[in-house]
Amino acid sequence: ESYEMNNGCICCSVRDDLVNTLERIMQNRSKFDYILVETTGMANPGPIASIFWLDDELGSDIFLDAIISIVDAKHILLHLDDPSGQGGAFEVQQQIAFADRILLNKVDLVTEAELAIVEARIREINALAPIIRTERSEVDLCEILDIRAFDESKAAELEQSLQAVHVSNDPPDDKAQSGHGHEQDHGHGHAHGAADGPASGHSDGPASGGEEPASGAPAVLAKHSAAIGTVAVSESRALSLEKFNLWLGEMLWEGGAGGEDIFRMKGVLLIKDDPRRFVLQAVHTLFEVTPAQEWPASGVAGASSNGARSKVVFIGRNLDRAALQKGIDPSQ
Repeated sequence: ESYEMNNGCICCSVRDDLVNTLERIMQNRSKFDYILVETTGMANPGPIASIFWLDDELGSDIFLDAIISIVDAKHILLHLDDPSGQGGAFEVQQQIAFADRILLNKVDLVTEAELAIVEARIREINALAPIIRTERSEVDLCEILDIRAFDESKAAELEQSLQAVHVSNDPPDDKAQSGHGHEQDHGHGHAHGAADGPASGHSDGPASGGEEPASGAPAVLAKHSAAIGTVAVSESRALSLEKFNLWLGEMLWEGGAGGEDIFRMKGVLLIKDDPRRFVLQAVHTLFEVTPAQEWPASGVAGASSNGARSKVVFIGRNLDRAALQKGIDPSQ
């Protein structure tokens, strides 16, 4: 069954209409497994994703699964490199930045060399999201449904994917390659980006799939850029959860080093005197830090002796690596 809303932009003027529509859909919960919210090609996925964190009526039954962006391999560079600003370059970059999965479509219309350039440009913006090549948008639904990208139970998988993003203060890794680089029931969205607009999918059923380990993803080196890009920071000393939350709140809500310039944050945290991993997920100024699985057996009172360390990846605009690294320094 399809519901179409024609009275405004879903990102700003019809939030209440979307919530009311979802509530009506949920009255027939037994008739479906997922809800997909597909937006226009110029939509900002952030406000849409935030609905599923902020609306109390929806929160108990619907969770944000993932944001999926579709990138037009044939034309994406025309938008990203348009000097006139008429090609929606910022909107395109936002949609790529917010994504948990990226479908690189129309790969049959470009050469392998062109695909390599396009994928490198995507990695400059979002170094975390797996890229799935498609023709005519044909994809195995297991690749884009039931991802549970915001689920703290996937902390170990998230930690593994974060290892693909290397930072200057990480332990040396000879395999590193240069690149361009809710409470528990919340989290399902899909964004079609870069030329095809965001869509959001939602489910409240048991997990049948899972976050695909990032072992097949290329290692990338996150770097500072004046444009939208990825920065990763890490810390081997255990953090104070209270101080970390205060820093995030100041940065996002009080005009600190990030604010509206940070689109997504993902991280796994080593917290002082707690044997569990803590998972950080954020969309714009909304964030959650939730406990997850325990670290491998070892003490966590101070410095880690079992390889455990905090690692946070920021995706956004005008990111200041030094300020972000300072933010997770437990001595500050």
